[in-house]
Amino acid sequence: MRGAHFKSLADPIDTSGPSGVLVLQMLGAVAEFERSLIRERTVVGVKAARARGRVGGNPGLRARDPVVLGKLAASRRATRLARLTAEMEAWMPVVRRLRPQTAWPEVTVAVNGVLPAGSRRFTEGRLVGTVQFLVAEGLVDAAIVGKAPRHKPRKGVAARQRACDAVSGLLAGRPGITLAEMGVELVRLGHRPPSGGASWAPASLTALLGRVRLAGLVPAGSKWAGTHEKASPVGDPKDPGRGPRMSEEAVGRVT
Repeated sequence: MRGAHFKSLADPIDTSGPSGVLVLQMLGAVAEFERSLIRERTVVGVKAARARGRVGGNPGLRARDPVVLGKLAASRRATRLARLTAEMEAWMPVVRRLRPQTAWPEVTVAVNGVLPAGSRRFTEGRLVGTVQFLVAEGLVDAAIVGKAPRHKPRKGVAARQRACDAVSGLLAGRPGITLAEMGVELVRLGHRPPSGGASWAPASLTALLGRVRLAGLVPAGSKWAGTHEKASPVGDPKDPGRGPRMSEEAVGRVT
């Protein structure tokens, strides 16, 4: 930073003048010299120890002693357990709610959605391994790691997932968004309704919100965090069987 100086209250160092800058540079040079001496002495000492037949490290580990290896494994296990015990309350409720009826890929997405900002995200393999470790420690019910029921792949799964991601983004950016506004924004973003119509039916939007809520991706400050909006059903006169859709008045309020 230009124009900034250092002044020590306990030492005669003031970098606002040339003498203070000189003293600071001399101290830095001495510290670097001392560090080089320590490094040189360490290298010489290691070489001398090896010449006398001494090798650094844990002798039990070098000899692959089962007792030492067991103690090391137990220590690592205890450290991992302590870390997971402190962190699992943030995501384990999601796993308990979704497993075993939901497949692990979807559970992984849901778990990553509730992790605090800056936390390391789970891969599917790491999440499964972590849950299995907790099951082995007796902290989680073994039924969680059971096989999920198989479902035949249906068309439009990828498109539905993209629409869910879009809804999650809309809720994060606009906590007070309504169903009508959500339907207009989805169409504007290129997400077509499942029925193939020109506008989203309230029932389809409610289903999307349910999936987003199940995945734990609804922000806490959003009006949809545990609430439901009832949209007035307006049938399609050209296709009565298509179900209720947003009225022109509702769409007009947001366009």
